[in-house]
Order: sequence, then C-alpha cells, then structure tokens
Amino acid sequence: MKFNHSNSQFNQALLATYTDPNLSGLIFGFLKRANIQPSHPDRDDLVQECHLAASQALIDFEQRATVLTMKRSTFIYQRLSWCLGKYFERGNRDYQRAAIKLDQPLTSTPSQTHPDLCYEYDFEAREAAIQLVHQALAQAAPMQRKFLRLLLKDSGLTNNELAKRLNITPQAVSYHRKQIVKLLETLQSE
Repeated sequence: MKFNHSNSQFNQALLATYTDPNLSGLIFGFLKRANIQPSHPDRDDLVQECHLAASQALIDFEQRATVLTMKRSTFIYQRLSWCLGKYFERGNRDYQRAAIKLDQPLTSTPSQTHPDLCYEYDFEAREAAIQLVHQALAQAAPMQRKFLRLLLKDSGLTNNELAKRLNITPQAVSYHRKQIVKLLETLQSE
C-alpha cells in the first residue's frame, strides 16, 4: 500500500480510527455486516486491514472534502468494501497458486467459505434493479419521488436528515419509506 502523505498524518488518522467511537463503530459495524464474526479465522487480520484502510480513507476524504458530495462515513464505508474485496481476492489468488504448486485439486474456494463477501457484479440483477427504480420514479407520488431521489444520491441519510431536507417530520419520512417499499414490492411482483 503506497501513501502520499507524511507518516505523522497517517499515524494521527490511524489513531483516530482506534479512539474515535464513530470510526471504530463504523469499522466493527462493517465487519458485522460482512458476516466476519469473532470466530472467523482471519478476523484479526481483517480488523487491522480495515483500520489501515479507514485511516487512508480518512486522509483522502479530508483532502477532497470540498469536492465530494457524500458523508465521511459513507466514503469510508465504500473504501472498506473495496479493501475487503481486494483482501479476499488476494487470498483467493494465493490459495489457487498454493494448490497449483502442490499439484493438488482445490477442495473449496473462498467464495464458498465466505458467501457474503462476493464482490462480483451480477449485471442482469443490476439492470433489473435500475428498471425497477425507473418504474418506481414514474409511478410514485411527487413527495415520494423527491424522497427516492434523495436516497439514490445518498443512501446513508437518516430519517432526521431526510426530514430536514424535505421539510417534513421524521414520522412522515417513515410513512413515505413504507409507501415506497410497498410500491417497489408491487412493481417487482408484476
């Protein structure tokens, strides 16, 4: 991993990933969502890898904060996803090379042992999701359309943030969220 900054700046960012409860919560929440449980054989390596990636992402975010339109936590979360995908990609490559060197058949692939960590795109499913969103935008009520567009721009917005941007109450936000889910379910069942 190459760094384009001084060691002291990186050390400060790394220290922040351990001491800032929001950043450490983000890292461990990400690992939990990726189904990396404490019993996972690579858990310690993955925690360390995530702290390093989060500190680099923190520095990159601070350098581009005026250009980026997303929140810091979203930016770091995306970087963690990419980093974890690369980690398992490297592990898969090393595993296949070891099997070739030993001239043994592969007994299991990492995608079987880590089913939640598959970062390959399913383009047909992605295209179907895009079509579903276009149909929902066409059939939604005006306020729900605004709501859906905000969520498409930044999926990490909370109900309170959405309420402030739409000038409605958080209860109205949860109502519109439920209505959009119902609309998406009916469109998907057709």
